[in-house]
Amino acid sequence: MMRAAAAFAVVLLFVGHARGQQRNAHWPLPPANWLHFTEDGAQAGAWMPATLVRPVSASISSPTGELQIYGVGNYIYEGVTGTVIASANGSSWPSYNSSGPSSIFCPWPGDDERIAGFARRSSFNNSEARLMSFSFQRNAPIGTWELEAGSEQELNDSAMSVLTAVAHANGMDYWILSHGHSGNTFLAYRLTAQGVDTTPVISQTGPALPMANDTYISLNRLGSLVASYHGTQLALANVSTDSSLVIRSDLFQFDASTGVVSFYSSLPIRSRGNYGMEFSPDGTKLYQMHRAWVPDVGWTVTLRQFDVTSQDVGQIAASAVLVRTELYPPEYHIPGQALHMASGPDGRIYLIWDGENSLAVINEPNAPGEACDFVLDQVQLPDTLATALPNQCKRYHDSELPVGVPAVQNTREQLAVWPVPTDGVLHVRTPRPGQVRIADALGRTVATQLTGDNSTAYVDLSLSAPGAYAVQWLAPGSPPVCHWVVKR
Repeated sequence: MMRAAAAFAVVLLFVGHARGQQRNAHWPLPPANWLHFTEDGAQAGAWMPATLVRPVSASISSPTGELQIYGVGNYIYEGVTGTVIASANGSSWPSYNSSGPSSIFCPWPGDDERIAGFARRSSFNNSEARLMSFSFQRNAPIGTWELEAGSEQELNDSAMSVLTAVAHANGMDYWILSHGHSGNTFLAYRLTAQGVDTTPVISQTGPALPMANDTYISLNRLGSLVASYHGTQLALANVSTDSSLVIRSDLFQFDASTGVVSFYSSLPIRSRGNYGMEFSPDGTKLYQMHRAWVPDVGWTVTLRQFDVTSQDVGQIAASAVLVRTELYPPEYHIPGQALHMASGPDGRIYLIWDGENSLAVINEPNAPGEACDFVLDQVQLPDTLATALPNQCKRYHDSELPVGVPAVQNTREQLAVWPVPTDGVLHVRTPRPGQVRIADALGRTVATQLTGDNSTAYVDLSLSAPGAYAVQWLAPGSPPVCHWVVKR
């Protein structure tokens, strides 16, 4: 039901305040899920997007875990109200987004009332790929965020879709890292208390990407640039430099004091299919997943682990361990945007694997081989699959990576709604005190009711028009939980 209902233009509030959370505590998972990290573990839930958008995601939370701003596709949303504060139509965000992580947010050094945003804006045929920067200000009287007028500026007119951020070694600033549209040029822009230095540190290193041509125009939208938690290593994946157009992965060192990037190794080329990469939290392992089409057989999705403690090409290649491979028949539909990987604030790595309503998890990513504890369907998502994981800076000066976070939990199991579909009275059972809110397909509140511990609310919809309704439970200290129901 959620797949059909996601087409409605509806907004739910992102609320919830939890203890001891981090800058990456909230993960919007387009088109209609979220993942929320607390001291008690990670919880998955459903939400209603404001619009159907392409699967590019980025987000940032406060040091205490409150969602501040999140981006999905061409739209930027205010975290508290869920309202659009920047969009492509307003010429303030990418006019055409790409399949890679093409936007990212960072705290403004020394100013808790501002956030810096960065995004790649490309033309329809990708002939122009501009790296832009923006700033967002908090409206102190009401506590919400808004785009700062006149803050848009162009940093570069030829950038790949990939973006990542690394904490500066001085303990205050940040580096925003991009790569040229072609060639072997890395660009490191420094974000300081005064703003973005528009003159980047340029490093020409590693294999050169080919110039754009009729074939490469679409393929150069692909890309993955990931940094290790401590910011000392980078991994870049993109189309190979030769005519085979296979996916290649290259490894680099990064100096967080100077902004200089230096190449040291390439991983073995595995496939022409989609891919994803991520470092373990301690930086000793790099995970590479890829999808490939085997004629008359089907799709294979494969996850490998590499030990990158040495900088020797041969040793890194020889360290490859096959963690998991799955074969799917030709008729099985795997969405094209699948195969994302991202490190969580709990020290785990989360993966979009096969287009199902779940996330795979690497529970012990620092451990070698099978000891990394890969679980294919560990996080069950309500109602719909996830098409993207948020692009985030891994390490912030005001927020360190916690340890010892408990296992993932499924929030939706805590909320029971019946009968579905309903002809009249809807029963909503909640585990803790809070508020039940019923909204129609346009986001308008139809009914609200307070609930207690392990109590059941009875909401009469007999006079409501037939159609889809959202049942939202709001409780202090928790993110919203949502169910879709149908009134006959």
